[in-house]
Amino acid sequence: AGASLMLREKRLKEILTSITGVLRCPVTVKIRTGWDGNKPIAHSLVPKIQGWGLKGIAAVMIHGRSRLQRYSRVADWDY
Repeated sequence: AGASLMLREKRLKEILTSITGVLRCPVTVKIRTGWDGNKPIAHSLVPKIQGWGLKGIAAVMIHGRSRLQRYSRVADWDY
């Protein structure tokens, strides 16, 4: 799970649908810029998540590093 869900949109939607269907509090989603630093995908994934119409999603946040960068490289805060 974790960062790999960015690459599995159908599964991500299923999980978020389940979570928002059970919880009665706002849900936030934190994603990385992508799996590989050379191929960021967050900019295309965020609108999809917003378009799913899940009422419980309060915010989507982007962590400034890719999955492969982990915490060993400087974050791209301008992304």
